[in-house]
Amino acid sequence: MLDALLAASPLVVAVAALLILRRSALVAGAWGCGCALLVAALWPSFALPADGLVLAAARGLLVTLLVAYVVFFGLLLYQLMARGQAIASLAHILATLGGDRAARTLVLCLPLGAFFEGASGFGVGIVIVAPLLLALGYSPARAALLALLTQNAVPWGALAVGTLLGAELAGLAPDTLGVGCAYLSLLLFPYFGALALLLGGGPKALRAHSLLLGLASVLMALAAWGGTRLLGVELAMVVGGAATAAVLLAVLRRREVATPAETASALSWTRAVAPYLALVAGLLLSRLVDPLRAWLLTHAVLSVPPAGFTLPLLYSPGFWLALACAVAVVALRLDRATVGEELGHAARRWWPATLALAAFLVLAEVMLRAGMTEHLAASTAALLGTAYVLAAPAVGGLAGFLTGSNSAGNAMLMGFQIQMAERLGIAPLVLAAAQNTASADLSLASPQRVVLAAAVVGLSGHEGALIRRALPIGLGVVVLITVAELAWLALLGR
Repeated sequence: MLDALLAASPLVVAVAALLILRRSALVAGAWGCGCALLVAALWPSFALPADGLVLAAARGLLVTLLVAYVVFFGLLLYQLMARGQAIASLAHILATLGGDRAARTLVLCLPLGAFFEGASGFGVGIVIVAPLLLALGYSPARAALLALLTQNAVPWGALAVGTLLGAELAGLAPDTLGVGCAYLSLLLFPYFGALALLLGGGPKALRAHSLLLGLASVLMALAAWGGTRLLGVELAMVVGGAATAAVLLAVLRRREVATPAETASALSWTRAVAPYLALVAGLLLSRLVDPLRAWLLTHAVLSVPPAGFTLPLLYSPGFWLALACAVAVVALRLDRATVGEELGHAARRWWPATLALAAFLVLAEVMLRAGMTEHLAASTAALLGTAYVLAAPAVGGLAGFLTGSNSAGNAMLMGFQIQMAERLGIAPLVLAAAQNTASADLSLASPQRVVLAAAVVGLSGHEGALIRRALPIGLGVVVLITVAELAWLALLGR
């Protein structure tokens, strides 16, 4: 019992600091990280030698670089586009897409968010969509919460890297696991879409756009299931998210007629969207053109073998965001002094978010290497017995919440989930899909993703309030995955 309490203590400390004491993510992460280090240094059951503690801390800091690289240039891109009036131009573009603000929000959060996550991962959907939500007129707090809904298809995020890892750990074919995740996501797409409409315009918007929501949900489900079967899990949401967005925008556009003012401002539109077009083109080319992909993955690579860390600097979404920044400078005709000012502004917003992220990633890495998270999961399983099937999505979601990463969540608990499936006589695919889907989608409420969303909209230091609003959304995700899991088991006769 004492072991379980100590294993949970870093998480309890960090969450209590955020949600009860209302401290910033940096303070909460530091307290939780300090607690994890103390338990790993002093308690025999979770003891790590000095070099093990150093390695865990180093690994957490190095993984921070993966995200910090993306976040810095994402923030800089927003600063440059705001300074060059591109955000204002994009707001005008969004106003001509058809439908009201809630309908446009649905398109931004559901298929477009899924597309950017599918092509990039690392929360890039948040970085790109949050400024557009600000341009639609949402408050920073509402824009940040809505931006978290872009994490609606994370099992297919970053070309499904977390699912590929999960499949390897579970001994399953990647596309088989992807199809399983598509089954468990059937209820999630309408859930996320309904939330986008409710947060964007209230119950009235949900009633007014029920047909659009139904169409979006069906198309997203087809993208996840059909895309995985036809294109493979890596490209399912890259193609499917873009195709769904195109269909929904066409539906909305049919309700509008272009005006002379729209045509006259076409040149400014071109300049405004040029950085995003460069970003999308670079991401797709680097992921789909095999010779280019191979070259980018083997040149300018930052590697630390003892920590199992590799960062291909030219393949990372951070590089393509940097390229988009360069395109913004040229397209928006920004001078050197302006660029220097915005570099400073971006850096001042980036540092607090990066330090907070580092604290949480070190916390998660120490818990993982010291066996604390595995002990928590094992204690839960021992307590519940055969009822564990009801807890499997929650256990997977805990890993995603802790780490903010589908890959890390699977590395932490996929093996455990497979062991439990074998003990309970359940098809391993069911619990593997529950682990992968819950770990992926619960990352939306993780401190890491919340820190990112808060930084992009200028709310660094107020992450606790955002987590308090995101957690109920995450709990809804767990409930829906559990319902879908039970229905799947019933069909299998278990």
